[in-house]
Amino acid sequence: MIRNIYRLMMAAWLLTACSGNEDLPVVSEQAAVPIGFSALMSVADDDDWPVTRADGEITEGTTSYEFGVFASYTGLHRYSESNVSSDFMYNDRIYKSGTKWTYTPLRFWPNGEGEATASGAELPHYVSFFAYAPYSYSGTAQADAASRAADYCIESFHHASEHTNPWLVYRLHTNVANQVDLLYAQKLDETKKEHPLNTPVGFSFKHALACVGDEVTILLSDAVKNAINRSGNAALKLTDVEITYSLTEKARLILWAASNTANWQPVLSENFLTKRTVSLLKNANRQIYSSNGTLADNVITGKGVFFIPLQVGGERQSADIYVKYAVVQGSATIGTVEGESTLYLDEIADAYEPGKKVKIKITLDNYR
Repeated sequence: MIRNIYRLMMAAWLLTACSGNEDLPVVSEQAAVPIGFSALMSVADDDDWPVTRADGEITEGTTSYEFGVFASYTGLHRYSESNVSSDFMYNDRIYKSGTKWTYTPLRFWPNGEGEATASGAELPHYVSFFAYAPYSYSGTAQADAASRAADYCIESFHHASEHTNPWLVYRLHTNVANQVDLLYAQKLDETKKEHPLNTPVGFSFKHALACVGDEVTILLSDAVKNAINRSGNAALKLTDVEITYSLTEKARLILWAASNTANWQPVLSENFLTKRTVSLLKNANRQIYSSNGTLADNVITGKGVFFIPLQVGGERQSADIYVKYAVVQGSATIGTVEGESTLYLDEIADAYEPGKKVKIKITLDNYR
């Protein structure tokens, strides 16, 4: 009798287990589809983007850069409804192989749940992607901040196990000649349905940094012009132009952004500001004005400096401008003048707009 009761209980348990399986979601069985990527630059077609380029700037025509990708798998729920981590891809290096972007190991689209249809699973699974460029090996055995500029500037990331929007810490390079541009892009709630075979996830990269001093214009006040005009057969020649910038040294870029602009957040440690000096002219003999009223050759380009469009700890970003020039008459120098002034970037309209190229205009008014 005891044995029969035991067998009856076992049969009931097995029956319960089988009926429970009927409540589990049906996984759609479809062919595995690898995830591919494409990349475009989203550059404004206006006066903020002159033909000149700052050192290290990435444009649509740049072919040598690689980018990194983080991805969050959120199953049946969208990114905004989920606790997220970079559990699907973590700083995967995407690089050019021929004309296509590739990476290894390949990741595949999740099939989703429910019955398979011609357009995909009945209940799709979501993956959200976040990208940045250029690629940094920071945190890996290949990292070399001493010689690889991107590894220095893009110095750290969130941890793979953290439940957070993906982020990176960016800092200005100590050498302006080695400065590194920074791009970002996101694609939220992508599914296999929108990406059949050979249909890549398309990133439209934007600039996260701003640039100052890519175009510097030297102007003359009316008083200076009149003084030179009175001299007769005189000209003004620039000899030295130098700018020392005080800029936010580092900040955190959140790769998720609710609006159409870079999501910068402060890092409140160590020095908030750092200085960078750029020599635009040194011991030059550049004539920009003559007593016949002609102002020419007074624009200096291609010396732009990237900066983080964020003020940290109340420390204002600025440019200390030094100019030295000579007034000559024939072959004789009749006056040499030098002067300094300070320009605060927050006094310039939209200077802290990511992707902005901040032009500088200097007016000489101290020669009588």
